Amino acid sequence: MYCNIEYFETKCDPNASPPQYCPGGMICPVSGICPTSAGTDCRPGTQCPESLCPSTEVCPVSGNACKAGQMCPKFDCPSNGVCSQDTPPHGGGGGNPPEGEMGWLIIDNNSGKNISVWLDDRPPCMQGQSNCSWDNNLFQGANKYDYLVNYVVKTDGSQERQPQISRHQDLLVGEKWKIAIPVNPSTGYPVWCSPVPPQQNGVATFCKGTGGWIVPMGIEKPDPGGMSRFEINFNDVSPAGNKVYYNLSGVDGINSMMEINHSSCPSLVSSCSINLDTCPEDFKGTVGVGLQTPGPIKTCLSTKSALSIAENKGLVDVNPMVTISGVEKRRDKWAGCDTSMENIKCRCHMFWDDNSNVQDKTLKYNAKAWTDWVNPPSKSCDMYAWAYGEKKVLPDVNPECCNDPAINCDSDGNITCAMADKCLDDNPFHPLFECVVPKHNPGTLTIKVTDVMV
Repeated sequence: MYCNIEYFETKCDPNASPPQYCPGGMICPVSGICPTSAGTDCRPGTQCPESLCPSTEVCPVSGNACKAGQMCPKFDCPSNGVCSQDTPPHGGGGGNPPEGEMGWLIIDNNSGKNISVWLDDRPPCMQGQSNCSWDNNLFQGANKYDYLVNYVVKTDGSQERQPQISRHQDLLVGEKWKIAIPVNPSTGYPVWCSPVPPQQNGVATFCKGTGGWIVPMGIEKPDPGGMSRFEINFNDVSPAGNKVYYNLSGVDGINSMMEINHSSCPSLVSSCSINLDTCPEDFKGTVGVGLQTPGPIKTCLSTKSALSIAENKGLVDVNPMVTISGVEKRRDKWAGCDTSMENIKCRCHMFWDDNSNVQDKTLKYNAKAWTDWVNPPSKSCDMYAWAYGEKKVLPDVNPECCNDPAINCDSDGNITCAMADKCLDDNPFHPLFECVVPKHNPGTLTIKVTDVMV
């Protein structure tokens, strides 16, 4: 029995960079024509193959609209062994491999409250998938499978597949959001590249990271302004091809508590267990859509966000000019650490870590008060208090250290000299974690939400 479905000649560019893939994951052959799948056996329990979008721009079987260059999804062979035009595709999208072959992101609502999860506007894509988007649940590109697969896992353990993935998902107490992460069939490593990685001389470099934030259920919050964030980075581009990076961020504010770990590194847990009710009075606030818009979402505003609001309102008494090692800027600029000026990052560390060197301690929203709350002596919070919190100024640093030519902090905010350890040291709170992931074993990254302000 063979699938009763029309197949089309699949063409590809053998000289494309990054390489193009044929259905099934094979790299485009020299001929530029992918092998046909017209004779694929269709037995119950197997799947009918994917196919290139036809000139009608309507996928066979599913009837979904598609565009030139996109792949129509796989679908489960029905019990009668005939793949007819009336057969619905698997789960409303393409087929997916056994769970052990897929990477997974799980967001676990362990907060005791109903929540809404919001993700950055960066859908899970493979490198080079310019057609990948949240509302395109047909994309295949370099994938063998449909990776816009996501479930809500109920409290009884049952899984409810969602019709298509989006940036937003409501979770009741105890529920989990389970999202498939693409695995590059060529490298064997998970990758979340949204939608294409940056290019340098025509060669793909690291994919952008992604992340998300939590608010009480039913509140619209498509931006992270004033919110706690989880941040993750999956790359399969050398030299970081076998690593997953993850961290918690209070750079914009803190309104929820979370912990993150990867199944390949169970001992590397990024967590924060601050009591949200202890937010310093000066930093308590509410936001809506956008940081500058008042709204119903309670949060503990960071120094950076509070001073940004003060600057927007023209509150010069709260946001005066501050001089650090001969350079003068408003407090919000130091808090945000604009690295466009040479050597500025070193001075930002002076503002954040060595408060005795600036006129900031007596002012509202002072940086030291914020970092002391986010990174208490108990070390109960592995979270970024500001953008470059992985390093910390040494306690007895000379303020002129930033002017030493050997401590050149370039425009990208990187310390490039051998003498950097004279000024900075690793932050003992270790906000950034990295986990080595075995090839062809992508595992699961779990984000457990433990509390949220309501």
